[in-house]
Amino acid sequence: MTLFSIRRMTDQDLLPIAAVERATTLSKDTLRIWERRYGFPQPLRNAQGERLYPADQVQRLQLMQLLLSNGLRPAAIASLPLEALKTLLDECQARALPPATPELPLQNECLRELAQHNMPGLLQLLNQSAKRLGIARLVCDVLPDLTAEVGRAWARGAIAVFEEHLYTECVSTLLRQMLAELTLQTDRRPPRILLTTVPQESHGLGLLMAHTLMALEGCDCRSLGLQTPIADMVQAAAAQAVDVLALSFSQTMRGADVQRSLRAVRQALPEHVQIWAGGSHPALLKLALPGVAPLIQLGQIGPAVAAWRAAQQH
Repeated sequence: MTLFSIRRMTDQDLLPIAAVERATTLSKDTLRIWERRYGFPQPLRNAQGERLYPADQVQRLQLMQLLLSNGLRPAAIASLPLEALKTLLDECQARALPPATPELPLQNECLRELAQHNMPGLLQLLNQSAKRLGIARLVCDVLPDLTAEVGRAWARGAIAVFEEHLYTECVSTLLRQMLAELTLQTDRRPPRILLTTVPQESHGLGLLMAHTLMALEGCDCRSLGLQTPIADMVQAAAAQAVDVLALSFSQTMRGADVQRSLRAVRQALPEHVQIWAGGSHPALLKLALPGVAPLIQLGQIGPAVAAWRAAQQH
């Protein structure tokens, strides 16, 4: 789940190349190659000859990185100005969305509460939706579309980055409340699932959504939070005797890093521990690793749990 990665900066900000690498997830080598090959970025230099990147260039690079995740090539977008990149990203995200649903009025109401910074009102709307539709439909049908629309609103300049953060915290609060209630009310049974993200992945809303659905299925879930070193994942998986390691990937990660991380985790874990790789990252569509199951849609979690349980009966 991909929507809160772009950092807003003032026009006076000048970032060194290491900071740009962290802000965009584009490697230093990639930045230098693009500079030579495409004439962008065009960093300034300090007295020591070190590259310094202005705010507008970093924001263009961040948008370019998201567009690369949607299948575009750098040569096609490197020369585009900031507003054109925003428009292009908006079009890519719109094509990726399913047709409009009857929940559109709810989406509009939620966005209105967010625009008014009425977080209790937004939380109440989502709570009411959960009671009316059920937790599974809220998480699978309502929240992904609403989250995508918040991202598009940022791309249009309709909301600021702090409003995205308010939204994320509000939804995270709701999901954690649901998780606490599910854990107390429902008997836990296999599979025992360990949830986390790899060190390069700092976005946790998708992981919380998946955790909620797994708890709804009665799974015995344990969460390590975000950005866990692979060695620590392996140690925790052994100590907790887990059956499944669930990892979440947002579109902000480089495709090569997604593949590399999954290969490293798969090699480090015992063969009997399955890996479920969730998220909408395009790299997961091309995944072909034995023992790693890509779960592109949240709705695939229930069938994956059922299939695991059925396999244990044979």
